[in-house]
Amino acid sequence: DDIKHLRWTLMQVHGGADLDFMIHKASGGLDGELNGILSEIQQNRHEWWVPGKIMEARRRIQGYLESEHGHRDALMLDVSLEQWFKVNIEKAKFGDMSREDLLEMATLVCENTALSYGGQFWSCLNQMNKLKATGGQWSEGWARLGKATIERVALGLQKLMDEIYTQVQPKAERLGAAMKNDPAYITNFGEEVVRGLPSFSLAQILAVLDGHMRMAGNMGVWEQVSSVTTAAGEVEVMENMDAIQGTTYKTQKVLVVKRIGGMEDIPPGVSCILTRSSMDVLSHVAIRARNQGVMLSTCHDDAAYNTLTALKGVVTASVNPAGDVVVKEGGSASASTGAHTSGPMSLRAPPALGKMVVPQDEFSSSILGGKSNNLQELRKAGGALPAFLKFPASVALPFGTCEAHLALPANSDTSRQIDALTGKLSGDASKDMAVLADIRKKFAELEMAPGFEGQLKSACKAVGMDEDLTEDMDECWAAITSVWASKWGDRAYFSRNACKVPHPSLYMGVLVQQALASQYSFVLHTTNPMSGSQTEMVGELVVGMGEALVGNYPGRALSFIMDKATGAVTLNRYPSKPFGLFLQDDTLIFRSDSNGEDLEGFAGAGLYESVQAVAPKENFVDYNENPVLWDEGFRNGLIAKLSEVGKAVEATMGSAQDIEGCIVGDDVYVVQTRPQV
Repeated sequence: DDIKHLRWTLMQVHGGADLDFMIHKASGGLDGELNGILSEIQQNRHEWWVPGKIMEARRRIQGYLESEHGHRDALMLDVSLEQWFKVNIEKAKFGDMSREDLLEMATLVCENTALSYGGQFWSCLNQMNKLKATGGQWSEGWARLGKATIERVALGLQKLMDEIYTQVQPKAERLGAAMKNDPAYITNFGEEVVRGLPSFSLAQILAVLDGHMRMAGNMGVWEQVSSVTTAAGEVEVMENMDAIQGTTYKTQKVLVVKRIGGMEDIPPGVSCILTRSSMDVLSHVAIRARNQGVMLSTCHDDAAYNTLTALKGVVTASVNPAGDVVVKEGGSASASTGAHTSGPMSLRAPPALGKMVVPQDEFSSSILGGKSNNLQELRKAGGALPAFLKFPASVALPFGTCEAHLALPANSDTSRQIDALTGKLSGDASKDMAVLADIRKKFAELEMAPGFEGQLKSACKAVGMDEDLTEDMDECWAAITSVWASKWGDRAYFSRNACKVPHPSLYMGVLVQQALASQYSFVLHTTNPMSGSQTEMVGELVVGMGEALVGNYPGRALSFIMDKATGAVTLNRYPSKPFGLFLQDDTLIFRSDSNGEDLEGFAGAGLYESVQAVAPKENFVDYNENPVLWDEGFRNGLIAKLSEVGKAVEATMGSAQDIEGCIVGDDVYVVQTRPQV
């Protein structure tokens, strides 16, 4: 019986991949119209129009699969149809197809993927259909909208492929080791599984279609993220920059990096970074590149990027008049002087600690950093600002509050352990990262000072915060100690080393604000950071909370340039980030506000943590009904509003500003502003 059962199982599995067998096997349980479609497919299986018929059949099969008891034969038939769809699609020569035919095929293959995997791919399909129905096809504006749409689909596909790979490859490696297979046959097993999926053809079609969108949208293969136009150095090719955090190069380097997350520090000695990752111009890593005089460019074409990965030795990279990056062998990889050649940077020591919590009307530059004080300066401007511009209620923990807690008798053991660990730091990244992780863990063991809870609750209530926001003090305390611990974050520590900032001189204040459940978040630079033009403002906007923007989450933000004098808007990019961060309810956010940020010669933005008492949820962004993508009037009104905010804040602060904020209903909130470096 066991042998018979095994034989039956093998017949079901292998027979299920045969289209004729499954059409015959499933036909008795299907309706006449569906059987007619299947017969048409069977008799004309090699015709060019068969993929469309397969989609028609798969749509009808969904009803059987979603019924109360399911339908095993219909499921196996659906798998067979999907495989035959793949066979037919792969016959096409995508590079020889017209852009119109490519768009139609991409839509058809996207539907095939949605029928197989559901979820976000239905939204992707709807967005592609909406794009096709939008007027002005292949105009510059339409193509830029198309670029965002196919990028959105490609990112969803990339996430799916990565998930499948991570499920398959470890199991293949374990099985291969158990069966003593040659590792050479296992190394690329997961990758080959992914490449064999029917949905892989969608990635190939989108890659070709992307080129047409870029050409019609006048976007080019390359995108410049910093204003540096020439650089030389020895090439290093890498998957990401994780392994070089804390490194100082002795000679200048040109890095070819496949993926950049957005929060990385750029090691001293790097003169140029060429990446395949899309970059938000106002993300932290982009700002660091400009501040450090590093050439940073994104390549939007796989073939062009692949030529870079073959480079060796010293090269010179430059931007030609068309905006493309040209890389030539040769040049001078001079000795690196590092990013900072002056002596140790001096940070002002704070006065003796008074209160452990201060309300917003007691903020001052002697006890808190720029985040707290700049907001208070804006609050004082009052009527000089637009009526719709608001600021979140705020209190703060001044410089010295962390040190006061470390000095408590109840925390003496933890404090000694932290001191012992900091004494082990050597400046060697390979050794220090483990020590830094241990230091950060110790901060979670700190006990709260007597009376601190009452001070925090009283101060929050005094500035109008809802008492519910401080009800869970365990969550608040965990967030506070995480901010303090971020003084010893990897990037923060290595950056201070590179900039010769003495670690004991860095004091961590904490700005406590009401975090808002925002519809959109934005960053504004009131002087164009690429051209340096003071008459232009650059803005970027994402759906949900701002970490998706400053942290350079995959995909692009809505990106625009506004002429301050005329109000004319140039729309550079439409949003394509597939995921955003969202709050279900208002909570508190605890923002780092150290005495070591926004300093001359030190790009400290984003080095230290901001932590919410209740973490936001990462959710899928459905752009189909979002007016920022499809409603020109809404989008222009929003940009005009943000531009009014930018001009008002710049005028009040007296210099170019780097502004972060969010939009809640009709109100615009500025959550922080700093001088634009």
